[in-house]
Amino acid sequence: MTQINALITRLLLACAVCACAASVCGAQTTTPDHKQQPAATEKAAAPDKEKTAEKPSPLDEELSKTPAGKTAAKFFAAFNSGDIKVMRAFHESTGGDVENAEKDMGFYEQSGGLKPHSLISSSKEQVSVLVQTKKDGRWLNFEITVEAQEPHGISRIGVRPASAPSAN
Repeated sequence: MTQINALITRLLLACAVCACAASVCGAQTTTPDHKQQPAATEKAAAPDKEKTAEKPSPLDEELSKTPAGKTAAKFFAAFNSGDIKVMRAFHESTGGDVENAEKDMGFYEQSGGLKPHSLISSSKEQVSVLVQTKKDGRWLNFEITVEAQEPHGISRIGVRPASAPSAN
């Protein structure tokens, strides 16, 4: 049971990081030249998509403030890709165990990916994010602890059930 909880925790963390990383990376890699030359079909099909890419979400901005948040964002992006190669590349780039990608993939298959909702807490080496699983809508507290030294690899992932956010 402890191993299952650890796996769920690691996978949830991976999902949260991937989603955040995708949004952070998308906002960081968009150049003015790229914005001026979108394909005509892309512009017509999704005019609001450009506005979203230009303005990162408040969660993206919060995650970008600390090494733990940046690693979490990258993890969510890799995890939510659903691609084992992308997950392996994430672990390799952060100095982690590439074998963890297999665990991440198992969790991805169970959860369907993670939708990061809000930041619960953040410090230089630890971040906790409220996430929702895409497959069944469960709410989870996804916590990532990173190493102090670059590339700030993940040293621990924790996942616990959480309550849905209040509708204020």
